Amino acid sequence: MSTKLITLIAVLAVVSGAFWTGYLKGWYAHSEHINSQARAKRLETEKAVNTGEKKAVDANVAAKVIYRTVYRNVVKYVDSPNRSVCQFDD
Repeated sequence: MSTKLITLIAVLAVVSGAFWTGYLKGWYAHSEHINSQARAKRLETEKAVNTGEKKAVDANVAAKVIYRTVYRNVVKYVDSPNRSVCQFDD
């Protein structure tokens, strides 16, 4: 009876070890799959952010040019000696 019990315990240990090995293999495969998806999504997001940042820099440069143009026009008006002279078409 003792031999049968030892054999049963050994068989259960081998089966549970095989089950646990398969479980871990599946778990690690799933983990790698999720990590690769996250990596791809991160790269896609970084590309979108870089595109947005480039557009923001371009818009900022364009805004500075517009600001300087407006500023120069205002300076011309303020420096003009006839700025308070109003002439109406009659």
